[in-house]
Amino acid sequence: MNPSSRPVLAAFLAAAVTPALHGQQARPLVERQKPIPVSTERHLFLDDELVEARAKVVRVMHRPVKQADPVLVGDQPWEKWTVYLFGSPSIHFDPVKRLYRMWYTACDVPVDHYFINYATSTDAVHWTKPLLHLQDFKGSKANNIVNQGRVFWINSTVILDERETNPERRYKSLSWDFAPAQAAETWPEGFYRPSASAEHKKGRPLGVSVAFSPDGLHWQPYEGNPVLMNTGDTHSVIGWDESYKKYVGYFRPSYAASGGIRVIGFSTSDDFIHWTPPEIILKPDAEDPISDEFYDMPVVKYQGSYIGFLWMYHNSPNPALVRSPTLAHVKGSQQALDTQLTYSRDGKSFIRVGNREPFLPVGAPGTWDQGWATVSDMIVRDQEIWLYYSGWGTRHNNDQEQLGKVVGGLRLMAAIGLAKLRLDGFASLHADDAEGIVQLRPIALRDQRHLRVNADTSRGMLAVELLDENHDPIAGFTRSDFEIM
Repeated sequence: MNPSSRPVLAAFLAAAVTPALHGQQARPLVERQKPIPVSTERHLFLDDELVEARAKVVRVMHRPVKQADPVLVGDQPWEKWTVYLFGSPSIHFDPVKRLYRMWYTACDVPVDHYFINYATSTDAVHWTKPLLHLQDFKGSKANNIVNQGRVFWINSTVILDERETNPERRYKSLSWDFAPAQAAETWPEGFYRPSASAEHKKGRPLGVSVAFSPDGLHWQPYEGNPVLMNTGDTHSVIGWDESYKKYVGYFRPSYAASGGIRVIGFSTSDDFIHWTPPEIILKPDAEDPISDEFYDMPVVKYQGSYIGFLWMYHNSPNPALVRSPTLAHVKGSQQALDTQLTYSRDGKSFIRVGNREPFLPVGAPGTWDQGWATVSDMIVRDQEIWLYYSGWGTRHNNDQEQLGKVVGGLRLMAAIGLAKLRLDGFASLHADDAEGIVQLRPIALRDQRHLRVNADTSRGMLAVELLDENHDPIAGFTRSDFEIM
């Protein structure tokens, strides 16, 4: 069929692929819908935006498969307490050097300083920590530290900005750091926290800070830091988003703005320095346990949509207690963190995929990530999706002296792990033993001459039929005209 002569189509798929799943009744058909333009990007079926009706077909979320051991551990004196990824992006591929580059947060013991460290890899599995001789650690620069703040310079996200015309600002980062010393009374309530650190005791306010670099190694903090004061200490950034014609980031609004719990906020910037106040876009609702909070949500743009990795903080205090930022310190709390999968077409309106079940759960008791498993970044490699996550053997409010110790035969640590998923394999539509039907809404084809479907027919079959805008089969493209797969 010549696509230019019949640009408005609807697809009808019938499949009986995977047994033992309950079916879903078809939704009522909506006549004469406006056709949806279809690009060459792949549709992931994480929502029903293109689905007009489906019967005896359910959506199933697929969990990535964890690699048994972490890919990066804290084996240097300046990272003995913890190494982790916090937010995206954290990993880039350099096509010139043919290297994967990672920026991660680390801390020594006692916890009196955090660092941003740097590692490289040729295969994204085995990582090398080059001695950069850039930053001092206890009298020596023989380390892989690339940046450090006055006390805390943590949770960095790094982007390579291909649009940037200033070579000194090709690399940009957002981190959590102290602001310059100013009178505490000049800052809004809720931006201070107690610590054993002398700098903390001075009452210096906290905030999101920006740094620039020509190469990702030599960083210069922005002189006007912090650039955001009304956020918590977690964030991620997409970078420049062509859909918005702005830089897009996700921040945790202050407790004052969120009602005393951790939630997800959305912010944009024209220059990576001046950010809009974070708009709350996702927060726990009545279907969530009263103690659950949204710790962070790294977001990546993939196939034209937004994939979010929602960090679920299962605080689990006494259910009779009212939600409060102080609940994180209630003794006996579970305080585990795992990851749920979210999805959006516009970067703001997210749905939670998988019936709120963990996309990446914590490890079984006795494994290195038994207390914490939070996805921070993803790459596509070897026709797979590789997800890098922070794993901890302890819970959120752990006793810092526990990390590095052997408890019950297990060395408790915070490290960086890897989990793998088939390409585009976040979710799929499954039929049971009976024939399942998926009918798409009208779609508009322009230059495309092929419609492709990714299906597993090893335990069933797939049939296809094309319908016109009136839902009538198109002659020559009916179910009987196509070969059954």
